Amino acid sequence: MSLRRPVRAVAPMVSVAVAGLLVGCGGGDDELLVFAAASVGDVAVELAERYEAEHPGVEVVVTVAGSATLREQVRAGAPASVFWSANADVVDDLADGGFVDGEATPVAANGLVVAVPAGNPAGVSDLGDLARADLTIGWCAAGVPCGDLARLVAAAAELDVAADTETSNVRALLTQLRADELDAALVYRTDVVAAGDDVVVVDPLEGSPTTAVTIAALDGGPDDLTGHRDAFIALVAGSDGRAVLDAAGFGAP
Repeated sequence: MSLRRPVRAVAPMVSVAVAGLLVGCGGGDDELLVFAAASVGDVAVELAERYEAEHPGVEVVVTVAGSATLREQVRAGAPASVFWSANADVVDDLADGGFVDGEATPVAANGLVVAVPAGNPAGVSDLGDLARADLTIGWCAAGVPCGDLARLVAAAAELDVAADTETSNVRALLTQLRADELDAALVYRTDVVAAGDDVVVVDPLEGSPTTAVTIAALDGGPDDLTGHRDAFIALVAGSDGRAVLDAAGFGAP
């Protein structure tokens, strides 16, 4: 998904060879590669542009996809310097594998909402309607942060969701909502903010489980960019990053 010129998307289940093409086509020695979950893609791009403006000569390339997809690219040897995940579990997996340098940093919290297309044509009212077999319902697949969180929310409500589609990232659900292909979906509240008037919330799911949005330094990037890697993470975790995250609808970590 292209959010600005240096942003590159990684398709699910791509091969190592294809991954090399995706992450290596810039070719610059001062190219800092940031892997960002789909739910933080817009924020990552804004902060990347800010970092570039303050550090002439450094290009911050933001690659956006589902956290689990990006994790597999790191394991396959993608030369990323920063990993920004929708939850802490994916980062912990990479840390256990020896891919993370130092301690990961929680930078925000995110939660799910029940969202519908503008106008709510199916008349969805709340979370309980996601059990209705007559509606077309979407959520993220198990094993990815938005999917795991959705299942926690459903379990807490003792609800059997009648899902018709499962996606690898939350932005795919938004695309289907905008196209009126779904009657309702469980998506991050921040993604509804990004979608504008095309998607509306019918149940904010207040008090439901949330996820810890987490950023970490990786060992796979160029050694001479370690300073920029750490400085970019400091920008995200600092007051400037907090302001951008707040504006996007993220909660405090």
